[in-house]
Amino acid sequence: YWRLMVIYGDVPIVTEEDYAKSNFNIPKSSIEEVRKQIETDLLKAIDLLPESYGGSDFGRVSKGTALGLLTKLYMYWEKLPEAITTGEKVISNSKYALATTYQENFTRANKSSTEVLMSVQGLHNILSNDYTIYYIPRAWGGYGFSQPLKGLADEFELNDPRKSATLLSVGDKMDLGDGNGETEFTSDLSSTGFSFRKYAVFFPAGSSEGNGVDHNYAVPLMRSSDIYLLVAEAKIRTQGAGAGDALINQVRRRASILLPPVVNAGMKELIHERRVELAGEGERHQDLMRWDKKNLVDIAAIYNLAKSKAPVDQGKTVTFVRPKHYYYPIPQVEIDKSNGVLKQNPNY
Repeated sequence: YWRLMVIYGDVPIVTEEDYAKSNFNIPKSSIEEVRKQIETDLLKAIDLLPESYGGSDFGRVSKGTALGLLTKLYMYWEKLPEAITTGEKVISNSKYALATTYQENFTRANKSSTEVLMSVQGLHNILSNDYTIYYIPRAWGGYGFSQPLKGLADEFELNDPRKSATLLSVGDKMDLGDGNGETEFTSDLSSTGFSFRKYAVFFPAGSSEGNGVDHNYAVPLMRSSDIYLLVAEAKIRTQGAGAGDALINQVRRRASILLPPVVNAGMKELIHERRVELAGEGERHQDLMRWDKKNLVDIAAIYNLAKSKAPVDQGKTVTFVRPKHYYYPIPQVEIDKSNGVLKQNPNY
């Protein structure tokens, strides 16, 4: 329901009682009702879930998963004090501590990381890792669908190791585990000149497990650093510039002691930090959407600026109609199957 709410806004709520009665053709509930249902479910999950797991159960959703998702819900709901209270329960718990280095969040070792609150865990030869396949260049065994723009590369500060951990640039080299040593990332592998290194995980050369793409990698869907920065944002927006400095600096210090600490940081600095910390992890667009709703950014202007920095699709201009484009249209096939019980979102 969280994902449906973010994408479509108003959606039907199907309860256990509805399921028992095979009652699935239900009108949409308001986004406020959907948020309340998500909140109720997460609060119950927080009560019932353990703080962590051991052994083969490590990686299952935990109390920290539910707390993190509830923090995100409150941010999207603009319940900022509640987001602070909930998020601080993640931040203060050592079981959800930041990993020692930024890079280790994107290696096979992250399966046992305290920072990864929720992940998609692949198993080689059993379950392929679609995220990895979608992001890796085609010549390296993937599809290369997601290609970062130069604007993202330019966003990283000097001495920020998150850039090299996040992006592959022309001239970078990687061991593809094919026994041929390091392979150079060349301009023909991406139409933008960049690819995501985060998701390029390969077996070491000569591995007994195989060669090529490593599907044992766990793709992070939510990390503690995301929650640190959401709480920092909520503090900035409720208490003023500087209120989130300590949390932002914890994230920056973990990335590198060479990064200067922020001082009296406002939303500009917070927006920058979320972009470089979470690049490629599916947060940027919805961040921009919720900030646009509060007039903190102009989403169309940002996307049109990104267009001017890209070598492709330069003839396209983003037109953003508010409030229509805050949500996608309900697929017509679903409206048809409902015999008109489902109503299309406004202005479509």
